[in-house]
Amino acid sequence: MLDYTIKAPNFVKTAVRRLHLDVPRQNVSKPLVTDAHAIVPIWFTLVALLRSLDHLEELIIIRLPLCQHYTHRDYVFPQTLIDSCSGYLPQVKSFAFEMNCQDCSIGIPDLFLSTAVNIQHLKLSSPHSQHRLSSEPQQLDSCNLSNAVKGPKSLYVKTYNSVNGNETLTTIADQAPSVTRLYITPYQPNRRSIKACFHLFCHQAQGSSFWSFRLSCDGSEEDFEEAGDMDAWNSDNTFDNFLSALSRFDRLETLDCFLSIKLPLRPTRSSNSFSSPTTSKNDSSDVKIPQRFAELCAREAEIQSSMLAAAQIISANVPTLKVGYFWNLRPAFKNPEKSIWDRWSWYCDRNDTSADVQIDPVPTSHKTKSMNNQDGQKEWKGDTYSGNDSEGENEDDDDSDHDSD
Repeated sequence: MLDYTIKAPNFVKTAVRRLHLDVPRQNVSKPLVTDAHAIVPIWFTLVALLRSLDHLEELIIIRLPLCQHYTHRDYVFPQTLIDSCSGYLPQVKSFAFEMNCQDCSIGIPDLFLSTAVNIQHLKLSSPHSQHRLSSEPQQLDSCNLSNAVKGPKSLYVKTYNSVNGNETLTTIADQAPSVTRLYITPYQPNRRSIKACFHLFCHQAQGSSFWSFRLSCDGSEEDFEEAGDMDAWNSDNTFDNFLSALSRFDRLETLDCFLSIKLPLRPTRSSNSFSSPTTSKNDSSDVKIPQRFAELCAREAEIQSSMLAAAQIISANVPTLKVGYFWNLRPAFKNPEKSIWDRWSWYCDRNDTSADVQIDPVPTSHKTKSMNNQDGQKEWKGDTYSGNDSEGENEDDDDSDHDSD
């Protein structure tokens, strides 16, 4: 960093609009590594570099040599440097903090957001350790989003499925009520694989066009059988609290909080449902294929109908909302890592008197293994980290065991 700051031609530094910082800790002798003030000159070198980039607009941080988190009172760690410099990032509009170290994911954003006054796009990761879960309310409070001029337009937050999602939404609404695009992505504690926090259970009585909904917001209920007696759904106010939290945003246009749609499992047919003792094997297959296709079409229509009803309720509570997303899992029971998430888009076209909600009939599909994320996952222990680095490295692409739902 120092070499680039001093030797790079001015015309090169002036042209920099986007900067990735992926700088590991230096491999120096033990006394220097553990020096109480080791990160101070590194910090001022980094500030000098950023000051020299007059037209920098986007900053992405993956690793920094500021990663020192000794708790002894004599040691300088990132949070203690906050007031040492100011005004060096007035032009940066976009920040992405993608550090694996959980302590860096707490302290590093403070350093930069405390001096940024023009934030438009922000990506944060909630820190996690094996023994502690830090929720977004703590993380967002520490970043002082409310002190940023006008607040971010786009906010991407990584959370954990065991954290109360309604509390997360409420805190974000308090800190950044004018955000226009909000993305919340939940992961499993101690793992890198994605797992929904919000589960919206949907039920339609036989012969009725009315949908009933019940929401789980902390990942504790995943299967429809765990949603409880449907007669008692009206007494559960979790979905109402979800809508209330969303209504606090005054400019929200795009929302993706990884809301997973859950419908009752369809009845399982016996193996001889469509064949008689006199029906040949080939004839039986010929009958089952179109029947199965018809069932799949009916199931998809049912899913879309439930999403449309839910989207209409959500859009009615957020008058500015234009785009939303639902997620639906197609599990691979033999190997869950091969499961596929379908992401359904819905759109709200508004005029002065009404709102027309439409579901995009074609979802985008995402393999679970391609959605891994370990930002904020590793626990700092001196010069080493603990974390799950081997998960998912030996997977193949055989997706033949997916369920149809």
